[in-house]
Amino acid sequence: MFSRKRSRKPGGSHRIWTVLVGQTGVERFLFTRVLVANGSIESGCLVNPESTGHAVSKKRIIIVAAFACLTAIQAWAAEPREKVASSAERIARARWQPIRQPIDESLEELPSAEPEIISSEMVPFADGEVIVEEGDYYDYDDRYREGAYYGTSGDQGCDGCGSGCNSCRRGRGWSPLFCVGVPSDGWFSAEYLMWWQKGMNLPPLVTTSATTADAGVLGRGTTRTLFGGNDDYVTDSLNGMRFRLGFWLDACHRWGIEAEHFGLDTERDSFSASGDGSPILARPFFNMENNANDSELVSFPNVVNGRVSVDVTSSLEGTGVHLRRLWCCSTGCAELAGCCLPRAYTSRIEGLVGWRRLQLSETLGITENLDAADGSGSFDINDQFNTRTHFNGFNFGVLYHRQRGPWSLDLAGKFAIGSNRQSVSIAGSTVITTDTVEQYDSGILAGPSNIGQYERNRFAIVPEIGITGGYNWTPNLRFTLGYTFIYWNNVVRPGDQVDLDLNPSQFPPAIVGANASQRPGFQFNETDYWVQGWSIGAEYRF
Repeated sequence: MFSRKRSRKPGGSHRIWTVLVGQTGVERFLFTRVLVANGSIESGCLVNPESTGHAVSKKRIIIVAAFACLTAIQAWAAEPREKVASSAERIARARWQPIRQPIDESLEELPSAEPEIISSEMVPFADGEVIVEEGDYYDYDDRYREGAYYGTSGDQGCDGCGSGCNSCRRGRGWSPLFCVGVPSDGWFSAEYLMWWQKGMNLPPLVTTSATTADAGVLGRGTTRTLFGGNDDYVTDSLNGMRFRLGFWLDACHRWGIEAEHFGLDTERDSFSASGDGSPILARPFFNMENNANDSELVSFPNVVNGRVSVDVTSSLEGTGVHLRRLWCCSTGCAELAGCCLPRAYTSRIEGLVGWRRLQLSETLGITENLDAADGSGSFDINDQFNTRTHFNGFNFGVLYHRQRGPWSLDLAGKFAIGSNRQSVSIAGSTVITTDTVEQYDSGILAGPSNIGQYERNRFAIVPEIGITGGYNWTPNLRFTLGYTFIYWNNVVRPGDQVDLDLNPSQFPPAIVGANASQRPGFQFNETDYWVQGWSIGAEYRF
């Protein structure tokens, strides 16, 4: 049997419910529950059954307690929940948040400021959520990918030129002069290079003539040069790869570190000619004994049959490590070349400092295989010139990045100052086979007077300019097409180390006791060098 009564306390907002549970009028149990006006549970109590003058069993007490708990749970579940704010409401609240200002502890009291409306399109909440007025929503961990997210300058780590990184930092609006941490995100790019370089200058190395009287001697009527005599060698397309890997050192993308390496395939120019007396083949030189042009015969009627080959190689590689620092960034709205509708854009200007290394390695080899026309013997002659220029220096420059929708433009200007380590190696050999075999450590252009290893250091500069256009296929993946130009001074190349002033008496086997001048000689001859070309590749930001 159940009975219920309700009463209201005078001057209060509570309701008191009394539940009496029992089987008889003698055995009763009293439970009282107090609720606040809005329906939430304020308190509950069990009235001492002894106050009723009757004893109640423990089993009934447990049943009543369970019933009270279920009633409390049901009341809690029926309470209304706070409605989650809509996207429009969150944006409205964000736009009315006042900008936090740094506190000057030297002031005893700061005047109160009127609420200020944030004009930036991106506003950080205290909990890290970022609301974008137009576009998608990104969590704080989805940091700016230097243009991958087409946002405002706040995405890029600053609020404008010279200001800190307020837009992506939490808390106070100031930032220290230098703040770095564990690398959080970065980029990797791979590019296929299609470059060409300044050609190597070679003296006339192989000649021919239409008449025996001219015999391949330079300056005579029918003589013409077959190989050498210009600077158009190893200039064809140099294919290679360039890789870049970098990391941002802070969440604002103000400090970063980048390493790059590029390498070009070995470019090769080759020439080969042979004759059994016809055509006439010769190697021209200036005879120091009679002060006149002369030639060493390779193929000449009734004198010698032979073959001559020339091989030239060139390879270039470079490495660099740079520290990047954001100088300025901005956002705006502009037309493209005055012919398109206005569209939002973002831009960054960064400075870089670091170390740069370049190495240019080149070779020139000339080989002869001669047989006397009368069968009396054979000659195998080799001249070898190897050069290497190794640059190490301090590098600094400026980078500019502009993003307009998915399209981007990058401009780079770099200038390196350092030292060239110039190395020249000259070697030769001659093998004469008759009834016996004789070997000599000299050739025709590589004689006893210039054979050896030579090295020295020279001051050098290496400026570089680059322009790259890109298209973001995804927020993280960008395809690029670019152009690069590199200039390098005081470089040694093998063609410039060849001396055509020779003393024939020193040809192997040398004539003992001859009044021989010390020619060919050696001295460092250096020149300027440049390389330029196109690149196509992809960049991934993580």
